[in-house]
Amino acid sequence: MNLPGFIDDLARIEWSMHQIRQMNDPLRPDIDGVSLNPWLTLLPVSYRHLVGRVDMEEDCPEESPPPLLSDNVHVMVWRHPETGELHVREAEDADLLALKIAVENINFREAAVAGGVTTGMIDAVLRQATSQGLI
Repeated sequence: MNLPGFIDDLARIEWSMHQIRQMNDPLRPDIDGVSLNPWLTLLPVSYRHLVGRVDMEEDCPEESPPPLLSDNVHVMVWRHPETGELHVREAEDADLLALKIAVENINFREAAVAGGVTTGMIDAVLRQATSQGLI
């Protein structure tokens, strides 16, 4: 059997989806400050555009293009803390920045200075990540 090179990454994404669907732990609403969504998994993968292949039927058309091999690609799998909805997508730079700020407990001003941006930009990144349920 000749399996595509991206099958391992695809299986890891689907396994993460399964695990997050099974989680029933309530979120702790009493957390102060910015914190990471405990229902979030960040997966480094070797191929881009895998999310579109998740949960596809076996009779996938042959003409569908293979994913692009790439460096530094991450797929996020998470359940929104308010809606409970499962989300899967490739991480963007703004997502990774918000996650880094949350995990490392970085101050707004320090993040802005390090990135050469305004504190307003950092605030916007964190607000977007919060609305998406990442943090």
